[in-house]
Amino acid sequence: MADVITAWLDKTGRSKTWLADELGISRPTLYARLEDGKWDLENAYKVAKLVGCTIEDLCRKEGLE
Repeated sequence: MADVITAWLDKTGRSKTWLADELGISRPTLYARLEDGKWDLENAYKVAKLVGCTIEDLCRKEGLE
């Protein structure tokens, strides 16, 4: 998911700080999730909604399916 999220942030001009605020998590937690990929379902859903796709699409884009 990290590649998809980073590309979306770059495309939209949004910052990681903005995303962390939208998800209700701290910046260090966001950076940890981008590094380790251990997203909880609620935040994965929020990311998918922001990016404009489904959780399944995010997983496919990362080659997890």
